[in-house]
Amino acid sequence: MKTLYGLIVLAALLGGALAGYQIGAWSLDGARAQLAALEEAAEQAGRTHEAMREELQRELSALKAEQERQVARMEQTFQAEKLALQRSLASSAERISAVESRRQQIDSELSRTRMARQTAAGELEAELQKKEQELRTLRDELENERAGLACLSIAVPEDEIRILNGNHTQQARIP
Repeated sequence: MKTLYGLIVLAALLGGALAGYQIGAWSLDGARAQLAALEEAAEQAGRTHEAMREELQRELSALKAEQERQVARMEQTFQAEKLALQRSLASSAERISAVESRRQQIDSELSRTRMARQTAAGELEAELQKKEQELRTLRDELENERAGLACLSIAVPEDEIRILNGNHTQQARIP
């Protein structure tokens, strides 16, 4: 009996071990399947990440190229404006001379018109008065232009330059 009892216990132990192995293997298969799914998801995430990184790199390169083109256009515009300003400043003396000459011609004509108006009457006097007013207006415009041209040779204070350039930050003035 002892042998039979030993065999039954041995069979029970073997059955339990087999059942435990099957249950463990079944759980392990699920864990292996989850691990495989996670590995696939990680690979997919890596591919997506790489694709997005490459797309962002292309966009960044395009933006950088566009920015460089804009800077080059701005530099060309600046150089053209700088050259035009230099030409304008260089010719200001000749332009002042031409305006002054024209203003002197207007003054002479204005004097002749005033003298003629003193002896004129009626419609002729009204026409001469109108002409005198037009000549005074033209002379005033020429004087304003001459004064503006004369200002071209005067340095502009740095505070004013900052304001004109849109940089409104205040800096202490040096007394």
